[in-house]
Amino acid sequence: MHEIEIAGHSYRFLRMDLKMQSHLSRRLFALVDKVAPDQFKAALSEGGVGNEEVLLPLLKAISGMEDAQFDAIIDPCMKHIQRRAPGGAAWSPVMISNGKVMFEDITVPIMIRLTLEAVRTNLGPSLATVGDALSGLFGSSQEEAQPNPDQALTN
Repeated sequence: MHEIEIAGHSYRFLRMDLKMQSHLSRRLFALVDKVAPDQFKAALSEGGVGNEEVLLPLLKAISGMEDAQFDAIIDPCMKHIQRRAPGGAAWSPVMISNGKVMFEDITVPIMIRLTLEAVRTNLGPSLATVGDALSGLFGSSQEEAQPNPDQALTN
């Protein structure tokens, strides 16, 4: 479990179970497809979540998503986030099961940052690997993306 502070509030990120992680990663592939793999990896990196320059391409991709696709990514992430109550003794869920965000001061940019942090916390290492693999497949030139015909295949 890990904690961060955003806009004067402390948030902690709970671990998703393996099945939820696999569903979330599957849904994120649609987003990775619309954003350059390096930009997606940068958005998930330490400090990338708060970097507007890194987030802009991601936000453009999100704007083109259907509502159901967007909710399928945002909702499980937000349901795995808690916010420290005033006074610091208790933690409250950020979103309840019906999809209602429990704090009126959470804005869209804060929600996106929280979601990216939840993704990074739960899927960071596996998505970094996916980002590396996608970068290899979709390199900067067509030549890089083509397999080497002289390379021997081994089984």
